[in-house]
Amino acid sequence: MKFLKHATKTLAATLLGGAILWQGVSANVLDRIVAVVDSGVVLESDVRTRIDDLVAQARDRGGDVEVNSELRAQVLERLILEQAQLEVAKRAGLRIDDARINETLSQIAKNRDTDLLGLKQVIEAEGKSFLAFRSQIERELLINAVREREVRSRIRISDGELQRFLETTGGQISTAPELLLSQIVVGLPNRPNAEAIQAAEQKALQIRDALLNGGAFGQLAVRFSDAPEASQGGDLGWRNILELNPVFADALRDAQKNTLIGPIRSPGGFHLIAVRDRRGDQSVVVKEYRARHILVKPDAIRSPQKAQELAENIRRERLGGADFADLARRFSEDPIECRQRW
Repeated sequence: MKFLKHATKTLAATLLGGAILWQGVSANVLDRIVAVVDSGVVLESDVRTRIDDLVAQARDRGGDVEVNSELRAQVLERLILEQAQLEVAKRAGLRIDDARINETLSQIAKNRDTDLLGLKQVIEAEGKSFLAFRSQIERELLINAVREREVRSRIRISDGELQRFLETTGGQISTAPELLLSQIVVGLPNRPNAEAIQAAEQKALQIRDALLNGGAFGQLAVRFSDAPEASQGGDLGWRNILELNPVFADALRDAQKNTLIGPIRSPGGFHLIAVRDRRGDQSVVVKEYRARHILVKPDAIRSPQKAQELAENIRRERLGGADFADLARRFSEDPIECRQRW
């Protein structure tokens, strides 16, 4: 009887302790699965992180994002789509090697005027994990690889289709040169009389002379231009020459980098246009070939000489009749291409 009472007390204490333990565990649950995509999952923390990123990006641009159920649904849908693409990559055996990730991180650091160490410090100063940032970059590269692979497998453009496109207006615009332009406009009133036209033209000529004598275009634009972009120094950005008003396109057709054109008369006034740069004059149609390769890389174990010997052995096997796809699966170390179907 005493043994039974002791056992009952022990069992009760065990159940009570288990209940306390379970309550403690439940109180500390920090994450949960909100979607299952094949063998992958989307977590509640993934949704929160993506929303926080959107809010931070909007704040950096001086805007604001309302966090509501609609935004959460859109973010969740996007994450599900990305996870589905990652599942495609997993089934295809695609992966991104460290060299590619580091190269991308270096480019990001360069765009921020720093190096990899500086980028790490910037990310951590924002209260984020650099490892998580690196993982996100790898994820984006993998998704891009899947998209590129799918697009390439579907697009087939014949020479005839390409030639017909180049003969259309859209094709001509896409291959026309682009100019980096700034302008100063001396405006005219509606229905100007001869006196107003003459005064505006004289003012434009005086500004042109000041520019030719070394005056700063941006400063003169801020001071004298009547155009909307005057406060930005007259900057118009890159403009396709065929998308310009014919009045300007004709005058700028042969204009080279670092030249001043004008004054050009338009209904709005007299324009002085600075051509700061030019690109796209040489449009070349390049013939592409469908290719495949086997990559053999030296590493900490395999010297460059050994890598070359292995590559030569693979070449001899291929010349001897071995199947290229089989050799690629056995030997290629390309992180993406070698695992695709040849």
